[in-house]
Order: sequence, then C-alpha cells, then structure tokens
Amino acid sequence: MNHPRYPHELRLPNPGDLNREASDDDIDCSRGNPIVLSTGNKVEREIDFRSSGEMGLYLERRYNHYSSRAGLFGPHWLSNFDYSLSFTTLSSSGGGPMIGPVNYAWAYRPDGRRIKFVPNGTNRWVEA
Repeated sequence: MNHPRYPHELRLPNPGDLNREASDDDIDCSRGNPIVLSTGNKVEREIDFRSSGEMGLYLERRYNHYSSRAGLFGPHWLSNFDYSLSFTTLSSSGGGPMIGPVNYAWAYRPDGRRIKFVPNGTNRWVEA
C-alpha cells in the first residue's frame, strides 16, 4: 500500500511504548481529520505563514494530543520556534529533585524530539 508519508522529523511517539516511535505507515495526515489509527492519537500540521526567497521565513505548528508539552500556541501545539532546555538534579535519597549539581539536561526540539545531555566533568556537556 502506498501511503503519503510524514517527513522523519514529524514522527510522533506511540503512547503504548514510550521507547518506540510510531512508524510512517501508522500516520497518514494527508486528508480528513488526522488520527494515528494504531494509537488513537490526534495529530495535525498547519503552515500559517511562508515567505518566498532563498531563505524564506515560515511558521509551522503541529498538534500532538499525546504530547505533554505546551508551545507558543498552547497545550499540545509545537511550532518551529519552540526550542527549550530543562535541567534536572537527582536526589540521592530517592525523594525527587533536589537543589545541587545538575545531573543532566534535556534539549527539546520543535519536532517533539528531546535530546539528553550530561556534564563530562570539564565544564562541557555531551549527548548521552
């Protein structure tokens, strides 16, 4: 079966398995009210603005009902301008985050991916 495919950066997590992304065959947002049939996730992509030219400016936003993030357009919506960082410390007592040295950082990208970084001991961060 030949399905229109999302570009790689638009893959959405499968809530049944948080370590696996939905496959391209699970997602067909080319028509109707886009739902990932294998997960029931509502997804949508909107391009609000696009200028012409060699390096044209554009504003694109994506809705992912299973995403817990909130971007410029509110809960579940991320745009190509929604980059963020969060820093986490781990409690030695197991009681949750505490004040102290940062154990790792997450870089959140507009496409929904997150990248984990850890300090390497020389005032630099490396991807984990």
